[in-house]
Amino acid sequence: MTRSYKVDLETNIDELLTVQQGLTEQGFTLSTVRILDLYTWAYAGEKPPPWAAQAAERLISRPGSVPEDAEAPGATGIDEGEELAADLGIELDDAEVSLRILRVAAGEVGYVQARREIARWLDAS
Repeated sequence: MTRSYKVDLETNIDELLTVQQGLTEQGFTLSTVRILDLYTWAYAGEKPPPWAAQAAERLISRPGSVPEDAEAPGATGIDEGEELAADLGIELDDAEVSLRILRVAAGEVGYVQARREIARWLDAS
């Protein structure tokens, strides 16, 4: 298992270093091993976790056909994705991919749990 993990690390080192550099520019320090761990954990098994499947479904939609609930804040008028980004210091991209992922994460497990897990991922090294 360790050898397999090492092969994955060596095979994907260029991509992992690119992600690491992007995170460093955002003020987050994660090792390449931790980044691979996060990707492996998030996409392990035959089927991605529910929040990832929902995010992928929304992101694959054709331009101009974004589901209404992906853009609209909840019934309280508070956009939990924007709140998570502001609370965790996550810079949102122009295409709003990160915002959509944060919205799905908050919708799937709730704001508090999503914040706790994302903060843990960002703090881990």
